[in-house]
Amino acid sequence: ALEQAYDSMEALCRERNDVEGLMLEEMCPEGLDMVAGIREDPQFGPVLALGLGGIYTELFKLVAIRRLPLGEAEIRRALNEIPGVPQLFAGYRGHPGYDEDALVSAVKRMADMVSASEGRITLLEVNPLRVMEKGGGAAALDCVMERKETVK
Repeated sequence: ALEQAYDSMEALCRERNDVEGLMLEEMCPEGLDMVAGIREDPQFGPVLALGLGGIYTELFKLVAIRRLPLGEAEIRRALNEIPGVPQLFAGYRGHPGYDEDALVSAVKRMADMVSASEGRITLLEVNPLRVMEKGGGAAALDCVMERKETVK
């Protein structure tokens, strides 16, 4: 069934001539969607916005803001500032909770990458950044990055 669906999609793409190709990926497990975005602020330099992601980003507009560079302890403090997030990660109403360590590690790697770019990365946003149940890890489901071209 998968091969048949792929062949149908490929034929449609060729017919329309508006798609470069197809990419097939495994489905990501259910989890909690977060957003982690780092933007170059003209006054403060690189700034992280961390909050509930997916549809909840625009709905609730609940984010914590931090200047880079960041350590893991500061990322955890930021998470704890967002209403409801500490309860969700700890496990709420019988849910086992979410993999906070995986989220913190992913955000730390993002912050380190932007810091190491020395201003060349002006935007790095992952939304949603899916966090699975405790021990299940985290996965970037959608990402955008903008960089400044260096002139030599």
